[in-house]
Amino acid sequence: MKILILLPSENITGGADRAAVQLIDHMIEKGMNPILIFRGGGNFRDYFADKDVKTYIVPCDWWIHGIQDARGFDASTAENAMAISKIVDIIEKNKPDATMTYTIDMPWLAYASKVCGVPHVCSIHELVDDKRAWRTRLPAEHIIEIMDKLSVGLVVNSEWTKLNYEKYNLRNKLLVNYPMSIDKVQIDERSKGNNPFDDNSFNIVLVGNVQRIKNQLDAVKAIERLKKCNMFPNLYLIGSRSDREYYNDIKKYVRENGLHSQVKFTGFKKEPLLYTKNADISLMCSSVDSFGLVTLESIALGVPTISAKAGGSVEIIDDEKNGYFYNAGDADDLADRIKYVYDNMEAAKAKARVASKNVCKKYDLESNYKSLFKLLCEVKPLEMELYLADITAMFDGIIKVHGLTVNRKLYLPIKLFDKILSRIKGVLRR
Repeated sequence: MKILILLPSENITGGADRAAVQLIDHMIEKGMNPILIFRGGGNFRDYFADKDVKTYIVPCDWWIHGIQDARGFDASTAENAMAISKIVDIIEKNKPDATMTYTIDMPWLAYASKVCGVPHVCSIHELVDDKRAWRTRLPAEHIIEIMDKLSVGLVVNSEWTKLNYEKYNLRNKLLVNYPMSIDKVQIDERSKGNNPFDDNSFNIVLVGNVQRIKNQLDAVKAIERLKKCNMFPNLYLIGSRSDREYYNDIKKYVRENGLHSQVKFTGFKKEPLLYTKNADISLMCSSVDSFGLVTLESIALGVPTISAKAGGSVEIIDDEKNGYFYNAGDADDLADRIKYVYDNMEAAKAKARVASKNVCKKYDLESNYKSLFKLLCEVKPLEMELYLADITAMFDGIIKVHGLTVNRKLYLPIKLFDKILSRIKGVLRR
């Protein structure tokens, strides 16, 4: 079975990227034939270079930007329009049985699939209506409706994500597919290596790109509170500095409170699990992550784990049994939880060892992807239909997708628009 997949990232940096790698690897193991489209070159594409996987680069932009990203949307309008035309060519050349976009951030494959009559599935792992995390080209409800109407299936990565999308009047049923399984052998292999910590001091890790939605400042403030109680743990913030303004805010807080010897920025690490495995405590401070992959990996490694009581981590942690919750945004509460685990470390580690075995059984590779693969294998080719309004929607112009109407200024140059329509009509005449 051929499946054409549009991926939102050029590089493997975060949990969603690692989950995508695992999904595609599992497809290959099951005899499927994934064909991959990337926005640009990077280590994501390089990873599949020796796996006999066909890949393409199609420059395009998201219609959702992180809140820290100040770029406008208008500059990429023509590029996104041409991306659809290029993807139509790719579909015509490879004739996939189905297509899948591994994000709700980009509709370009969904539009091209509609034009070519190929069933499209959208895999969702972000909450586009969360204004703390995202700026959107269109109102969030319109983005969701468009992707719903251009797809034959919507797959979400947790029950929490499903709950957040159920408030919309969706045509498709939301299928929950946990994005990451835990292979204990693989986890242990990835965390091999020399202990990265210099001494036997009390070490805490927080893995995740440094950005406001990850709430690293909760952890830094908790370290400051513990210092006042004569506790001096080290905090390792592991991840790229993708939000420079927030990174500077944290650095300022560290400097003003004399925490420079305790709070350490490691930058991006290819295998952060080496740090997690050797830590005394692992933290997950984000209140908007739709699935707590860092939480899951920490528990699988048998490390006492403290998470904000929010997002997908709520599905993973059973408080004081396989981990610990703190109230998101409350640094005092987090400091109290860290002190509690420190004071009861032997009991916490014993619970973590039991939790490790249980989480590896629950998040199993086969059961994780069974429902998604069933959906992909059962989809049927679409009737060859062209809705002019479907195509105009991508230009942030007059949006009218099967009854949806929004009036906006049309930015696409007329000549380019005519060229794309001519290309699409040519496909339909075949």
